[in-house]
Amino acid sequence: MPKSSNSDIRYSEQYIYKMRQERFKTFKLQDPAKEHFDVTFEIEGKKLYAHSFILKPVSETMASMLSDHWTKKDEVVTIETCSYENFYQFIQFVYTGGCDLTNENVFKLVDMAEFYAVPFLKEFCHIFLSSMIYNVETIEEMVEFSEKYSLNRMKGALKEFIRCNLDQIIRHERFLSGGKLFVEFMSSIDQYSQKEKENVFEAVYKWTEHQVLKQKDAEDETFNLVVAVKDELSVAFPYIYSMDNTAMNYDFLMSFMGISYTFIIWQKNKLHKDKNWLHGENFNLIDSIKADLFEVIKIAKFYQMQNSFLINFVVAKGIITAEQARHVDDTRVMQGVNKYLLCLKMFHQS
Repeated sequence: MPKSSNSDIRYSEQYIYKMRQERFKTFKLQDPAKEHFDVTFEIEGKKLYAHSFILKPVSETMASMLSDHWTKKDEVVTIETCSYENFYQFIQFVYTGGCDLTNENVFKLVDMAEFYAVPFLKEFCHIFLSSMIYNVETIEEMVEFSEKYSLNRMKGALKEFIRCNLDQIIRHERFLSGGKLFVEFMSSIDQYSQKEKENVFEAVYKWTEHQVLKQKDAEDETFNLVVAVKDELSVAFPYIYSMDNTAMNYDFLMSFMGISYTFIIWQKNKLHKDKNWLHGENFNLIDSIKADLFEVIKIAKFYQMQNSFLINFVVAKGIITAEQARHVDDTRVMQGVNKYLLCLKMFHQS
C-alpha cells in the first residue's frame, strides 16, 4: 500500500473540514423530518436535534447518556443544568471544533467541558480566558475559577495582572474581606520587586490581622494580636513568613510593623543564623539581636508608645531598661541608649 505524502494529508484535511461543515449545516437546519437525527434534547422547553454518531465518540459522558441502558429509542433527553443557548454552543463545538465564546458564556462552557469530558472544548475556552481583559472588581472570582479548573495558562495571565495592578487590588474595599485562596495566590507570585514584596507583606499582614480579630475571643485577656498574627502567617502564608525580611526597608518595618514584630523577625533570623553559637559561654542572644536592630531601634519613637507596651514588651525583651523607659521623653537618655546600641553593634561586628 503506497504511503501518503504531506500534500495528500493536507488535501484530505480540506475535505474533512468541508464534510464537517456540511454536517453542521444539517444540524443548523434542525429539521427532524429530513436530516436523520436520532437524538432529541430538550432544554428550557425547546428541542434540539443531533446525531449520536457525532456526539458519542467525542464525549464519554454523552455516550453513557445516549446508551441503550439509559435511554430508549426516540426518548427525549432533558437537560436541566444549562441554558438552551449554552448547550447549543456546546453541541456546535462538538460538530465543528469551534463555538461563539463571550465573556459571559465561557465560564459555563468550561464547566460543561468538564462535565461532558470534552478536553478540547476546555482548552478552547482556556485560550479565550487567558487573553481576556481582567479588572480589579472581579479578579478574586477569576483566580478562584482558574484554581477550580486547573487553568494554568490563565493563572499566569492573572499573576501578571495582579503584579501590574497590585496597588489598586490591595487597597480595594473588598480586599480585607476577601477569601484566603485569593490572598494565598497573590502572595505566591515570585516576580515582585522588593517594593512590591513590602506592599504584599503589608497587605497579607493586614488581611491576617483582620481575620484574627474576627475570630478572637473577646473575653480572652491573654490575647496577643502580634503573636496571633505571626502564628497565623507562619501556617497560612509560608511565602510571606519566609520572605527575606532583612532586605526590607527599615522605615517600612518601623512605620508599618512596629518594633514588636520587627524584633520577632530579627529574633527568628538571628536564631537561625547563630544556631551554632547558642551553646557558647559568652553568647547573649538579646544583645546580639539588639546589635542587629541598631538601625531600627534608633529611629523607634519610644515616647509615642503606650506605657504598658514599653514595660511588657520593650523592657521585657531587654531592648531598653525600666529606668530608661521612665525617661523616654528625655533626649539625653535616649542618646545614651543609642550610644550603647552602637557599641554593641561594633562589638558584634568585630
